[in-house]
Amino acid sequence: MHWLLVSLVCIEAAIIHSIPSSKIGPGPSFYPVIAGNIEKNKLFIHGGTGQIDQNQLWELNLNTYMWSILHSFSDLPEIRYDHMGFFRPNNEEFCVYGGRNQNKVFNDIWCFETKRLIWEKLDVYFFPGPFLKFTSVYHEYMNYEFFIVLGIDIYSYDVKIYILDLKELKWEDNGIYVLTLDKDEFLDVDYVNFSIACADERLVFAIWHKNEKLFWRGEFDIFSKKLTLDKVFLSKSIMGSILNSSNYKEIKASLIVNNTLATILSSGAILYIPMSPNDIAYVDFNIIDINNKSSVWCANYSCFSFGGYYLEQLTNGIERIDFLNSSIIQQKLLVESFISPPLRTSTSLKAVHTDLYLFGGKNQAFYLNDLWKYSTKKNLWSKISPKGLWPSSRSSYAAAAQGDILVIWGGENTSGYLNDLFIYNVYTGIWFQYSPDPIISPSKRKNACIVLELPNAYIYGGSDSTGPLGDLWEYSFGNNSYRKLIEMKSMSKPTCVYKSPYNLFIVNENYHIEYSIQKNISSISIVSKNPDSIIEITYDYVLFIGGRSKDYTKAYNKIISFRLQNNFDIQIEDFIYNSVHTYYNSSIYIYGGGYLTSEFSLFPSFLMPRFIRIDIKDLCAEAQYKVQCSIGFEKSKNGECNLCEPGTYSIDLDNANCGKCDTGFYNPTQGSTSFYQCFQCPEGTYMDKKGSNICKACSPEYYCPVQSSFPIRANYTVNTNPSFQPEIVKSESPIEIIKFLVKISLFGTIGVLVFILSFKKMRKCLCRFDLYYMLHNFEDGEYAKIIINLYGGTFSVIFVALSSIFIGGLISVYMLDNQYEEKFIIHGDFSSKNSMRFRADFEVEIRLKDYGGKCGNKYGNIGSKHDGDCGTLIDISSKGISNQGLRPFCLPHPRNVCSMKFSCKNCEIESEAYVEAYFFETSSFAKAIEVNVTADSSIPESRSSSFNKITASKNQIFIGHNLTEFHFTAIPSFFSNDFQTTNTGYHIISGTSPIPRSIYNKITASKNQIFIG
Repeated sequence: MHWLLVSLVCIEAAIIHSIPSSKIGPGPSFYPVIAGNIEKNKLFIHGGTGQIDQNQLWELNLNTYMWSILHSFSDLPEIRYDHMGFFRPNNEEFCVYGGRNQNKVFNDIWCFETKRLIWEKLDVYFFPGPFLKFTSVYHEYMNYEFFIVLGIDIYSYDVKIYILDLKELKWEDNGIYVLTLDKDEFLDVDYVNFSIACADERLVFAIWHKNEKLFWRGEFDIFSKKLTLDKVFLSKSIMGSILNSSNYKEIKASLIVNNTLATILSSGAILYIPMSPNDIAYVDFNIIDINNKSSVWCANYSCFSFGGYYLEQLTNGIERIDFLNSSIIQQKLLVESFISPPLRTSTSLKAVHTDLYLFGGKNQAFYLNDLWKYSTKKNLWSKISPKGLWPSSRSSYAAAAQGDILVIWGGENTSGYLNDLFIYNVYTGIWFQYSPDPIISPSKRKNACIVLELPNAYIYGGSDSTGPLGDLWEYSFGNNSYRKLIEMKSMSKPTCVYKSPYNLFIVNENYHIEYSIQKNISSISIVSKNPDSIIEITYDYVLFIGGRSKDYTKAYNKIISFRLQNNFDIQIEDFIYNSVHTYYNSSIYIYGGGYLTSEFSLFPSFLMPRFIRIDIKDLCAEAQYKVQCSIGFEKSKNGECNLCEPGTYSIDLDNANCGKCDTGFYNPTQGSTSFYQCFQCPEGTYMDKKGSNICKACSPEYYCPVQSSFPIRANYTVNTNPSFQPEIVKSESPIEIIKFLVKISLFGTIGVLVFILSFKKMRKCLCRFDLYYMLHNFEDGEYAKIIINLYGGTFSVIFVALSSIFIGGLISVYMLDNQYEEKFIIHGDFSSKNSMRFRADFEVEIRLKDYGGKCGNKYGNIGSKHDGDCGTLIDISSKGISNQGLRPFCLPHPRNVCSMKFSCKNCEIESEAYVEAYFFETSSFAKAIEVNVTADSSIPESRSSSFNKITASKNQIFIGHNLTEFHFTAIPSFFSNDFQTTNTGYHIISGTSPIPRSIYNKITASKNQIFIG
C-alpha cells in the first residue's frame, strides 16, 4: 500500500453555500394556507395542492429569509387545501381550520406546537360548518383571543358569523345569523365573496356578488353581539371596472387601513370600503401583482403572498405588500420562487455536462421515480419528462454516469429488493432497460455501488435478505450478460469509483479496498469513520463529511481526510448524514439527508430539505494543497478549474488539458466527460481536424459516410464476395454434356468433308475410302466389277462419324452417370448415436462498411496493417456448432471497411445453430453489413457459398446492442460413387431478407448507443 504524502494547511471552518440562498423551501403549490407573526418574524406555510407531499409545514424566518421544515412527532391533519390559518403568539402555535380535498370538506381545527413539534386537534364541543365558502380572521383584544369565521352554510345557504373563544375553546352556539342567500340567484358561489377584518371590539365585513351588483357592508360588536348590515348598490363605474378586470373571481385578503376595509382582489386591484356608511367605496387598479390561485395573509398593515401560478408556472416565492396609507403601497419580493424536487431520501445525484441529475428515492411514505435536472449555469431545477421504459419507483439503488448515459441498478420498493438495469440518455431523453440472463446475475439488493467503464459496468456490495454482501460483478453491455469477478469484504453501503487503468476504489466507514480488474486481486485497509457520512473518493485521498454515531444519538459536522500524511479535521456549519452527493468543478454538491433538530436529536425517518455546495478550495488556505478539478474540467496555470470547451473532453480528475475529439467527430457542448460525447460527423459531412465543434459539408462530387475524416470520391467501390454453388449442382443431367459433344462432332465432320472436297488430290484419296463399292457399280445384264467413286467415300466418312458419335455417347453416358448427384429425402433418426454425421469446413465473413472503430487495431486507425488480432473488444459466440474453437480474424481495409472472418475445421452444424458477433470498440457502428457464409460441399473439390447484405437508409447507421439478423440454410449433403468414395458437406442457401436491429438516426446513435452487434 502506497500513501500519498501531501501536507495540508487548512482553515478552521468550511463555508457551506446553500442553494438557493434561502435554502430549499415548500414546493410550488396553489391554495395553501399562510399565516404568521410579524413581531416574531415568522411565516408559516401549510398544505396546498400541486406538489407531491401536500401535508408539510414550513417556517420562513423574516430576518434571514431562510426556510426550515417543521416535522411532527404526532398524528397529522388530513391533507387539505383552501383552508385558513392563524398563529397564536402567546402559545407559539400555528393553527389551521377547515379546507377541503378531493374527497372531503373539513371544519376541524388543528394546532402545531412549535416548541414540542406536535400537531393536536382542538377538542371543542361544537364545530360550525361545513361551508360552501368562508373566510376567517384571528383577533387578539385586551385579554381575549378569538377566531372568527364568516361563511355560507352548505345546506341552508345562510350566511352566519361564528366566534371561537380560544381560551375557553368554545364556539358561539349556532352562530350569528347575517342573511340568507337565494339559491337560485346565488347558485354559483364562486362569485360570492367575503372580506373581513377586526378593529378593536368590532368585526367589519363585506358580502358581495359580482353578477348581481349587490353589496352588503356590515359591522358586528364581538361583546354586545350587535349586528349592523347595510345593503348597497355599487356604482356602474365601480362594477364596470370590476367586471372588466381580468381574473377577478375571488378576494385574496382584507385588512383595516385608515378606517377603511382594504380588500385585495385576485386581479391585483384593491377595493376600498369605508367603515362609515356615509362614505363611498372606490377601486384602485393595477396596484399590485397577485399570482393566480395564490394565498395571501395580512396583519398590521402588511400582507404576504405565497405560491399560485405566474405565467402558467406554479411558484413558491414570497412577496410582501406594505400599506403605508390608503394611497401608497409598496410590494417587495422576499424570497424568489425556486422550484426544486420534492423532499426525498435514498436517492442519487450525478453530473452530466454542466447539469446534475436526481432520480427517484423515497418521500417518507412512498417511493418515487421522477427525474430532475439542476443546471449549474442557470441555478435552476427542472423536472424532466423522458420517454421510453421508465424504471419503477425505488430508493437505495446504485447509480453512475459516463458520457451522456445515466445508469440505474437495483434498489428497493414496495415489491422488495431489485436487480434490474436501466439506462437514461440525457440527450435523447429516452429510458432503456437491459434484461440479461436472470440465472447468472447478482442477487436482488439495495445500497450497492456501480461504476461505468464502457462497455462494462462493475457492481459491488450492498445488502439483500441475507445481510451485507461483498461480491463484485462485471456487466457487459455488449453481450448483455453478467460475470462474477471476486468475493471481497462485505459492505452494506459502499462507495465506488473507477481509476484508470483498470482499478476500482471501494470505501465505506470501515474499510478501503483497492481492486485490480486485470489481475483480479484486491488489498484492504482499515478506515473506522462515521456511518452514513458522505464519502468523496479522489485518486489521491478520501474525504468523509458529517455522519452519525452508530446508535443514532449524535450527528457530526466535520470533514475528515484519509490517505494523507497529515490528515485534517475541519468543522462545517451543518450536521450532515445519510445524504447523496456528487463532485463537480471543485465543489461537492450535497442533497437531502436525515432530519435533526440538534446535534443530539436525530430523526432519520424524516426528510431534510438540503441542497448545498462545499467548495474544496475553501478547505485550505495555503497553496500547498492543489485542488483536483472534476472530470469535464481542465486546470489553468493559476489553479482555477475551467470547463472543457466544445470539441474537447476530460475523463480524469485534475487534467491539465482537455482531450480533443478525433477527426471525423465533433462536440458542440462544454464540460464533456467522455470521448463518447464526441459525436460522429453525420452522413454528407466530414472533419479533418481534431477538437472541432462542427463538421464541414461534403462536396457533391464526393461521398462522405458517417464519421468521415476526409471526402471519398463518389465512384469508389469495395469488392464483395458473390454467392456461388458447385457447378454440378447447377447442371440438370448428363444428357446436356452428350448433346454438346454430338454438336461438336457433327460440326467437325462437316468441316472435314468441306476441307477434303476442296482439293482434287484429297478427293481422290476420299474415293479410296469408299465402303459402298459393291453396291453402286452393278446394272442388270452387265458384268460385276469393283468401282470406287467420290460419293461412296463421302457417305462412308459420314457413316463412320455418326457411328463414332453414337458409340462415344453411350460410353460418355455410362461414365458420367456414375458421378451425377441425386437428392433424396431420407427418413431417419439423425439424433441417434449410429446416425450419419455431416461434417465439413465452415467459414463466415462479416464485412462492416463505413465502420467507425479500429477493427481490432489497438494502436492505429482503421486501414493500418496489423496481425489480424481482433483484440478483446471484438468477439464472437456460437451455439449448435460442434467445434467451438472459433477464433475471429480481423482485417481492416481502406475506406473504413472492417472484415472479420472466422473458420471452423471439420464442423458439424446442428439444427437452429447460430453465430453472434459483437463489436465493442469505441464508435462501433456501420453504414452497411455484409455476410458471406461458405462451407465445403459433399461434391469433391467443391464449395457452397451464399452472400447477403443490408444497408441503412440515408442519415442512419447500425449501432446498438440488438443483433441484426442474417438467416442462412445449411443443407447437409452426402456424396458416394461406385468406387466406395463418400463425402459429407453442406450446401448454403440464403434465407429470408436480413432483419435490421439497432438502426438509428445518426444523431440518436451518436448519443444513445455504444457498440454494434
